[in-house]
Amino acid sequence: MKKRTKINIFSENPIDNFVLEDLYGNEKILKNNTNVSIDLSWQLLIITNPDVREITIDGCQLGKFINTGYYENNKFKIWIHPNIGYMISTLMDQIDLGDLNSKLYEKYLFTVDRPIDIGREFPVHIQGFFAHGSGPKWWNKEKRPIPYIVIDDPEIKEMMDKIEVLEKHLDTEADLSGKKNQTLQYNDQWRAEGWKMESYSNATEKEFNADSFSGFGKHFQKLGFKKLYQVYTAYLGPLGYINLHTDGNKFRKKENAGNTRLYCSYSNTDAVYFKMLGVGLLPMNTPILIDAGRFLHSVVNLSKTNTRKSLVVTGIF
Repeated sequence: MKKRTKINIFSENPIDNFVLEDLYGNEKILKNNTNVSIDLSWQLLIITNPDVREITIDGCQLGKFINTGYYENNKFKIWIHPNIGYMISTLMDQIDLGDLNSKLYEKYLFTVDRPIDIGREFPVHIQGFFAHGSGPKWWNKEKRPIPYIVIDDPEIKEMMDKIEVLEKHLDTEADLSGKKNQTLQYNDQWRAEGWKMESYSNATEKEFNADSFSGFGKHFQKLGFKKLYQVYTAYLGPLGYINLHTDGNKFRKKENAGNTRLYCSYSNTDAVYFKMLGVGLLPMNTPILIDAGRFLHSVVNLSKTNTRKSLVVTGIF
């Protein structure tokens, strides 16, 4: 569905044109202050002029909501919606009005749920899950739930550079080379193909201290873990997938609720998509603490040859 909309951008220097990018990444150049037909969905407005003072949509000023915009590659970018009422109400629901200032993105995690075409190698409902995108969302880092927390600690990142030390203690090492040879189905909701977890022989709660896991214990403690449930490497083979699900049973969801699962992919991550409902794709190139018990998610490996490996640690903080 499309809507006739007039977008007017005000700046010190006149702006003739601007770019709109839809959730699929398609761009089109539009003339400023002119009625145009726009898809009735979230659009990324891109302006090369760095001095944007105000934006109106159908005559309605964005006002302080212009602070949801940001600069990237010397361009001003802001997510807008042709339905200005929906746009403003959504922003008010997600962002405290007092936070609409230049420090917004220090306090909020920003995600964009975009449609992703994963091909036809996967079950149709998983294709559909990835093919739908709900757009941008702002998550207050001081409130819960929040889908994931990026770990910026250099010591934790350095830990992943030494993962081969920990891997020496794998009970066994999965071999998923070139084929889907592992199918798991625990219930009607949790099903995976081409997925396998391999634990570590000294990954027991009683042995959890700074020296356990070849010294990785001190890193887990620094993250905030006080008790561990599992420490394992998760393998996702070529064209493997994990079905839509949330993690944990009713007891575990309550006891270790929140961002209590360390997730860090460290091998063959380029073709792996980890998507959460209403969030979008999670970053695969950095350690994160995810709320896997609250946010429904699915993971696919689009590679036809490579197996992804991820370090996963669960427990109580």
